[in-house]
Amino acid sequence: MPLLGPADPLPHVPRRILVAGNTGSGKSTLCRRIASSRDLRRVELDSLYWGPQWTPRPEFLDEVAAFADEPTWVTEFQ
Repeated sequence: MPLLGPADPLPHVPRRILVAGNTGSGKSTLCRRIASSRDLRRVELDSLYWGPQWTPRPEFLDEVAAFADEPTWVTEFQ
C-alpha cells in the first residue's frame, strides 16, 4: 500500500486506531472523541498497565493481547 498524504482519502474506514504522542499532547481527548463519533471501544493503556501505588500489573500483556484481538477499538500510546 502506498503512503498516504494529509489530503488523500482513506482506502477504508479504520476499525483499530492507535493515537501516539507526547504527554499532554491531547491523545486522550482525541481518543475519546474518536471513540464517541465512531462508536468504538476506548482502551486506556495506562489504566491496564498501572496497579496500586504505580506498580505494573502482571496481567497487562494478557489484557492487551485480548483487546488487540477485538475487531474494533481506539487507544493511545506515549
